Amino acid sequence: MEVALRTALVAIGGAALATLFASIPALLSLTKARLSNRCIGIALSSFLLLPTYLIAGAWSAGFGVQGWWTLSQVAAAKFPSYAIGSVIWIHAMAALPVAYWLLRIGLNASLGSSLETARLDGGFKRLLLAAILPAWWPWLIGTLLLISAWISGDMVVTNLFQVRTLAENCYMKMLSGEPNWISSLYAFAASLFFGLGASLVFAYLWPRFKHDQSVSTFRAAITGTSSSLLSTAAWSIVLVAILLPTLNLIIKAGWVASEDKNGVVNRSWNPERLVRGTCEAPLMFAQELNWSLILSVSSAFFAMLIGIVVSLCWLRQQPYQNKLYQTGSFGVFLTVMLGSFSLPGPVVTGLVLAFFQLPWPFLQTLNDQTLIAPIICLQFKLVPLATLFLIFILVRWSARHRDTWMLEQSMTTSQRTLLFTRSFGKPVVALACLLITVAFGELSSYLLCLPPGVTPISLRIFDLLHYGVRAGEAGLFLFLLGIGMAIGLLVTRGLQREL
Repeated sequence: MEVALRTALVAIGGAALATLFASIPALLSLTKARLSNRCIGIALSSFLLLPTYLIAGAWSAGFGVQGWWTLSQVAAAKFPSYAIGSVIWIHAMAALPVAYWLLRIGLNASLGSSLETARLDGGFKRLLLAAILPAWWPWLIGTLLLISAWISGDMVVTNLFQVRTLAENCYMKMLSGEPNWISSLYAFAASLFFGLGASLVFAYLWPRFKHDQSVSTFRAAITGTSSSLLSTAAWSIVLVAILLPTLNLIIKAGWVASEDKNGVVNRSWNPERLVRGTCEAPLMFAQELNWSLILSVSSAFFAMLIGIVVSLCWLRQQPYQNKLYQTGSFGVFLTVMLGSFSLPGPVVTGLVLAFFQLPWPFLQTLNDQTLIAPIICLQFKLVPLATLFLIFILVRWSARHRDTWMLEQSMTTSQRTLLFTRSFGKPVVALACLLITVAFGELSSYLLCLPPGVTPISLRIFDLLHYGVRAGEAGLFLFLLGIGMAIGLLVTRGLQREL
C-alpha cells in the first residue's frame, strides 16, 4: 500500500505541477503579447521531445552529485521526502512542453463566442470563471491524467533517486532475474487507471477535432494588468524550466578543476573546454550513438507502417456507423492506444522476454543476435503515437479538402498524387522525426532485453547518471540537447500552423 501511495503521489504530483505551470503560457495566447507568446512557444517546443533522462541530467549537472550546487541524489539517499520531491520536479519539467501544447490546443478547440461576451461583461476573473474554465476543464483533466499515466510507468528517474514506485519495484524484480508477475500487474493497473481516465476524456473531446476551428479573433481577450502578469509569470516559468537546466549543462561542460603544487584545487570556467567537449562528444560516444540511431530508425519505420494500416482501417469503417457507435468505438480505440503507450517499461520488457523464452530455438537466436526484441518493445510506445498522429492529420485534411477532392473529377491521377503528396509530405516527415526521436530517447521499455554487446546511448547515460554529471557527459548532453531542440521545433511547426 505504501508503494502504491508513493506511485500516486509521484504521478499526480508531477502531472499537477506540469499542468499548472503549462496553463499560464497557454493562457498567454489569448493576449496581445504576440511576440512573448511566440518566443515562449518556441522555447517550450524546443524541449518537447527531449528524453526524461536528458532532463534529469540537465538538473543533475546543476544540483546533483558533481553539480555546482549539490542538493539532490546525495541528499535524496538521506531524506526520502526530498527524493520524492526531486522526482516530482524532474517529471514535471519533462512533461511541461507536452502539457503546454495540449492545453493550448484545448483553448483553440473549445472557446467560442462566450469568450467575447464574458470579456465585455467583466474583467479577467469573470472571463476566466465564466468562459475559459467551463470550456477548458476537460482539457485540464485529460492532460493531468495523461501525464500521470506516463509518469506512473517510468522508472528511470525513480531509479536514480532510489524512490520505490510500482514501476520501480517491477524493474528491480526483472533485474534480479526473478520476475514477479504480481508486481507487473500492479504497475500495469496503476498506469491503466490513469490512461483509461485520459482516454475517456479525450474520446469525449474527439468530435471537436473534426472541425477546423480558430480563435484568432479572441487573441486579445485578456488585456491590461492581467496580460502583463501572465506574460511575467510565463517568462519566469521558461527561465526556470528551460534556461536554468540549459545553463547547468553549459556551466558544467566548461568547468575546469586543477590542483596546484600546494594541493589546492582551483576551479574555473573555460569556454574553450565547453566547445571542445561538445564537439568531441559524438566521437567519444560514436558507437553508442550508432546503436541508438539504428534502433530508433528501424523501430520508427515499422511503427509508421503499422500506424498507416491501423489508421486507414479505422477511418475506413467510420462512415458506415452511427454517431453513438462512432463515439463509443473511438473511446475503446483510444483506450487501447493510450493503454499501450502508458504501459510501464518493465512490464513491456517482461512480456517480450516471456515471448522469446518460448521453447523454440530460433526465438533465442533472434533475441541474442538481432535487435528484434527491443524493436518490438518500442512498438508499444511508437505505434499509438503514429496511429493517433495519422488519424488526426487525415481527419483534419478530410474536413478541409474532401469536398474539393471529390468535386475535382477532371484531375488526373498524377495531379491527385501531387496534391496528396503536398498535403501529407510535411506531416509525414514530422511524424518520422517524432517517432525517431521518441525511440532514441526511450529506455525503460527495452532496458533489460538488449542483446549482448549492444549499448545504446540511453543506456550509457543512464549508467553514468548514477555517478553524477561530469564535464564530458555535460558536453554529450549539450550535443543531444541541440539536436532534440531542432527536431522539437520542426515537429511543432505543424502545430503552430493549426493554431
